[in-house]
Amino acid sequence: MKTVMTIIPALALMASVSACMDIPPIPIDVAKGDYGVASRYVADLMDRNMSKNKIKGVSIVLIDDQKIVWSSGFGNADDEAGIPAKPETVYGAGTATQVITAAAVMQLHEKGLVDLDKPYTDYVPEFSIKTRFPDAPPFTVRDILTHHSGMPSEWFHGDFTKKPETIQSLFPMLAGTYMAYPPGTLFSPSNLAYSLLGALIKKVSGMEYEDYVGLNILKPLGMNSSTFSKYGKKIPSMAVAYKVGKPKVEYPTRDVAAQGLYTSVLDMAKFMQVFFSGGANILSPKSAAEMLKQQNERAPMDMSIRMGLGWKVYDPADLGYAGKVAFIDGASVYYRMTMIMLPDHKIGAIALSSTPTAKLILDYACFEAVKIMLQAKTGIRQPKQTAPAREVDNPPSKKDLAGIAGLYATSIGAMAVNARDGYLETDVSKATIRMHPLQGGGFRPEVRVLGLFPVTIKQLDLVVLSFDKVVFDRVSGHQALILKLPDASYLLGTRIHRVPISKAWSDRAGKYSLVNRGDNQFYIDDLRIFMDNGYLFMEFLIPEIGKEKSKFALDPVSDTESVAAGFGRYLGETISVIKVDGSEALTYSGYIFKRN
Repeated sequence: MKTVMTIIPALALMASVSACMDIPPIPIDVAKGDYGVASRYVADLMDRNMSKNKIKGVSIVLIDDQKIVWSSGFGNADDEAGIPAKPETVYGAGTATQVITAAAVMQLHEKGLVDLDKPYTDYVPEFSIKTRFPDAPPFTVRDILTHHSGMPSEWFHGDFTKKPETIQSLFPMLAGTYMAYPPGTLFSPSNLAYSLLGALIKKVSGMEYEDYVGLNILKPLGMNSSTFSKYGKKIPSMAVAYKVGKPKVEYPTRDVAAQGLYTSVLDMAKFMQVFFSGGANILSPKSAAEMLKQQNERAPMDMSIRMGLGWKVYDPADLGYAGKVAFIDGASVYYRMTMIMLPDHKIGAIALSSTPTAKLILDYACFEAVKIMLQAKTGIRQPKQTAPAREVDNPPSKKDLAGIAGLYATSIGAMAVNARDGYLETDVSKATIRMHPLQGGGFRPEVRVLGLFPVTIKQLDLVVLSFDKVVFDRVSGHQALILKLPDASYLLGTRIHRVPISKAWSDRAGKYSLVNRGDNQFYIDDLRIFMDNGYLFMEFLIPEIGKEKSKFALDPVSDTESVAAGFGRYLGETISVIKVDGSEALTYSGYIFKRN
């Protein structure tokens, strides 16, 4: 499902979670070989945060090459039955499944059955999708593996249901929708695209995806607790999912190759160790190295984001001093996972949880653990952080800042940046972010809960937000909102230009109700189309995420089709007008809405 770990939603995550996150002091002196410092730090972090964030169960493991140096469980795998969480406890890996899928594709590549740089349709010719980019080449297998396919991020309808159909059953619907971007343009994670690799593996190997992975990856590695489950089938040692303290049952996913694995931290440690041993017995050293090699050098819009094959290989948490970094974070409806390794030093950390609110805490635990382990193993310490830039002595006036203010398209929705006397301000999630001008340019973000009370967030100390004109081919002329760290920059959003809104679309303003929910667990509801200050917006609720609505600006491309404005996850995707029983309806991500 959705995912300072994945840079784009970082500010929103910090704004909504940081007030409830109690961070222990970072250890300064770590003796050679003393991994106990890392384990005690993680235990302290969990003890401080699990109850206050309603986290029921967490399992974590720390790895040094082929050794497990520490593993533990926190809280309960089943709260009602009093069953404690253990290292052996099984959870949903969610989107972290994708590194397993990437390894399976690489096995087929080694056998000469898959060329990563050939179009996907060379292997699955029955797949098709419409495009608004006639001069762009078709997406390749490599494009999918690096999240550069240009496919829509999700196809929510039919994903998490009691009896999901196969990804192949979705092909007739996808043939009627559109690509979001030309392939290779930018990093835009697509679970939908990754799920297509399941169909490719079946086509090429002659085996169902689950059977192929079970025989060729899980079994050889001894990942005996890992499986791909169907609803109603009991999984031994499975953690009960929880949301706001209440037990939940997560339905199985249609997109198995993207997010369908159930596993334990001990099993995933065996997979991580493949990359410490040059491929172990499932990959050649060349293939293992290729998965950790940057693949997206020709996508300038990615800026500092570097993608391997399945793995993200950029530094999201002040680890640039540690050499190569590889990580992936996973999410399903309720389960969360974080997995990070330093391949040059053969150390890593993996954490799994049964509670959505654990996401940021899992990230923090794993990244801080490997920093401490690196110091224990090599003596390499995190350099002292550069002092934050000073704010300007004479803050600019509201009039001076008016040229920056405006509506920005981001993957967490349309963000209105407003000019105030001396600073800029925007609302993100349940908090307000003030942006104070800095000497030398840029702005310092300050999070305020309820718009009133400043919150001190260590992770924001070195963050600078800037508003720059960029020269990427597809966004030239757009003012971009960029997040800058001392050694990295990330595109957060682009300023939206007003476009003419036809009468056909302005007349569609109003509220719409979902008419094809079925037994979908993850669905969209309370859709509203409205005009505001010359912009056309789509707003909706996803009940399983929360009560806060998502809002995206729309760019009409015809009287019957609009796309979500901007560049990135969930953007560039189409909402269309269709006829249902002779009446006009709207369709988005497979869901159908009729006007109230």
